[in-house]
Amino acid sequence: MLQLPLNVQLNDSAKIDNFFIGENVQLVNKLSQLNNSKGEFLFIWGAEGVGKTHLAHACSQLISKSGKTAAYLPLNEPFISEQLLDNLESVDFVCLDGFDVVSKNASWEQAIFHLYNQLKLFERQLIIFAESSPNQIQINLDDLKSRLGAMEVYKLSGVNDSDKAGFLLNYAQSRGLEITKEVANFILARSNRELKMVKKTIKKLDQQALTHKRKITIPFVKEILGL
Repeated sequence: MLQLPLNVQLNDSAKIDNFFIGENVQLVNKLSQLNNSKGEFLFIWGAEGVGKTHLAHACSQLISKSGKTAAYLPLNEPFISEQLLDNLESVDFVCLDGFDVVSKNASWEQAIFHLYNQLKLFERQLIIFAESSPNQIQINLDDLKSRLGAMEVYKLSGVNDSDKAGFLLNYAQSRGLEITKEVANFILARSNRELKMVKKTIKKLDQQALTHKRKITIPFVKEILGL
């Protein structure tokens, strides 16, 4: 069972299998085995746009579908309060997404410190996603800082420039689209190469291909993107 706060909805298409691995082989292999693990405490950090929330959603759904209980809390949402952490020690897997937002907040730090200790006691699993490493984040509660530093820490690397064609093809495939490598290279050579813009471009092509009942070819890309 998956526990979600009110107004939170997971992206059903977010799966570990369709995450573009790139330089994150060790981390992705670790996450793919979470449903067979016990007592894992992972701290995963990386810059904005590298796929932290994709993995947070994917891991939460993986655990839930294995028959265990999971709780996902996006800490960057204003309606999320520290009271939601109460009694989560009864949950097999807890995922806190966006830790940076609540660091240096005394009540949040105390709540996460208490949650950490309870989950450890009951041999549950905890994953924390953040933009900075435990050593870089400013945390006022020293006991919490030491707990986070004791977690298994992974840096989530972004997609390098040479892998962007592979990322584009992987993202298109996750949406059920057939795009050739030639078309992918054409898109990247003539449009914004930022990953969020690449996704936006593929979504637009997907919608237009469905509307016009056409395959995504270079002439079609030229027409839709005005190239």
